[in-house]
Amino acid sequence: MTDPPPFGLVRVEIAVEDASVLLIYLPGEPEIRLVAKDFWHSNVAFASTPCTITIAGETWPIAFGLGQIDDWHRFTMRRPDAARFLAWLHGTGLFDCEQAEGEFFTRWRWAEPLQERFVDALLQARIRESRDG
Repeated sequence: MTDPPPFGLVRVEIAVEDASVLLIYLPGEPEIRLVAKDFWHSNVAFASTPCTITIAGETWPIAFGLGQIDDWHRFTMRRPDAARFLAWLHGTGLFDCEQAEGEFFTRWRWAEPLQERFVDALLQARIRESRDG
């Protein structure tokens, strides 16, 4: 088990191969695992700088990088940024939710946009649980 990030930060890990995103993973309880819909031929472009990540042309701020192990890029995002990031990812239609808490898992499959406030509340609860844990 990995240590939880500091208060208000969400840990994110992204598996990248040939500059394309294959999988996005948020460790914790419950963990969230998003898999590229075209996993074996993913063309979801990925790039990073010390302060940002770019996925499918959209750039997102990161709080700090945690390093890279093999094809896994690890970093933390501020909770509001992570909520916007997940809501945006849902809207792209590029990822399937393979594993998550029940309501998040169900809502990911809805055609309606994933509401940022719902995602933020889920992330807030995960942070509280890891802190109180």
